[in-house]
Amino acid sequence: AVNLHGGVDILVSNAAVMPFFGNLMDVTEEVWDKGLGPYNVGKTALLGLTKNLAVELAQRNIRVNCLHLDSSRLASAVCCGMTRKDWRA
Repeated sequence: AVNLHGGVDILVSNAAVMPFFGNLMDVTEEVWDKGLGPYNVGKTALLGLTKNLAVELAQRNIRVNCLHLDSSRLASAVCCGMTRKDWRA
């Protein structure tokens, strides 16, 4: 990539909020709920940033992508042990 394109540039924007430090299985519902709101806001902000950067940088032939795990499904999966089959229900 360096020889072909002159270099590789990457920006990683990662949102995470966790007011609890320790074993994830020991997190109380109260602590989980406090962190979930800010976490979801951060994820949504990153989606907006990605869309804006994609529009602004397209004219320079710079592609912008976002990998986004549905945080509500993540919360259910981590907190309650749900599977993909459970998500579809």
